[in-house]
Amino acid sequence: MTQSTNPNPSTPQPPSPLHPISSDIAGATELSEALKVNNSLRELHLSYNRIKGAGAIALASSIRTNTTLHTLLIADNDVGDAGALKIAEALQVGHQTWTLNIWFRV
Repeated sequence: MTQSTNPNPSTPQPPSPLHPISSDIAGATELSEALKVNNSLRELHLSYNRIKGAGAIALASSIRTNTTLHTLLIADNDVGDAGALKIAEALQVGHQTWTLNIWFRV
């Protein structure tokens, strides 16, 4: 990740883009573990990150316990039916309002 130099430190700069999580489960598992203890993140945009079913299932486990996250954009990943189902099931546990974008190509 490259960091740009801000010529005016008082002006906020947009965050640097994150590298894709990739198709292996390690990145999604690490993110899932972080979400289990995070109590401030409200939106998570993970579209176009090559997340597969196992990664989606790992994320679903953290969605069950994270009470502050209310928006998950996970479009155009290859989460498959099992991953999408686990995320849907996780949202039924104690969450009131959710925005979920999970379309994927078949």
